[in-house]
Amino acid sequence: MSRKDLIIYSILFASIIVLSNYLVQFKIELGNFIFPAGVLVYPFTFLLTDILSEKYSQDKILKVVMLGIVLSIIPTMAHGNY
Repeated sequence: MSRKDLIIYSILFASIIVLSNYLVQFKIELGNFIFPAGVLVYPFTFLLTDILSEKYSQDKILKVVMLGIVLSIIPTMAHGNY
């Protein structure tokens, strides 16, 4: 995995986390069930890591996940909700 790929995949991973954190404030009602909209987006983090693991090693995927988590913290701190 090149450095460029690492950065792109990490930004994508972080974007999914930030989007799901934002969507938590919206509620979806299905019959008697009410749940936050973020639960529909967050599973895509697993899908992304699963797809990447088909092509890259576990060490490289771990780097993507760690960098993605660090990148997802930045918007939270900038917004002041920490």
